[in-house]
Amino acid sequence: MQENISINQIIMYLRKSRSDDPCMTVEEVLARHERQLQDYAVASFGSPVPEHHIFREVVSGETIADRPVMRQLMHLLESGSVRGVLVIEPQRLSRGDLEDCGRIINAFRYTNTLVLTPPKTYDLSDEYDRKFF
Repeated sequence: MQENISINQIIMYLRKSRSDDPCMTVEEVLARHERQLQDYAVASFGSPVPEHHIFREVVSGETIADRPVMRQLMHLLESGSVRGVLVIEPQRLSRGDLEDCGRIINAFRYTNTLVLTPPKTYDLSDEYDRKFF
């Protein structure tokens, strides 16, 4: 799957979670995750994700409507220019109620956009990956 994807078709999404170390600032968490994901990008795709493809969510919103960076990411998925979203773990994408989770899953599913994490790549057009996700 990943061998057909260019680094220019990948975006990175960073968001602090409640499960992160509460002693770390949002900036520290995002920087740590960005380093891990850039290392993964270099190992998997041969180069780091360009800065203009990195999206940092610094607000704490319960819904997609409250998360401007997630809304921007969803718009990019719908444009068809993105083949993969690199994220530290799938839970960073979803937040809020089941309706929002469904919107996110369907956006990835129907645009054939992969969720790329260091341990696993999720293809949400695949029923097994969708259930696991």
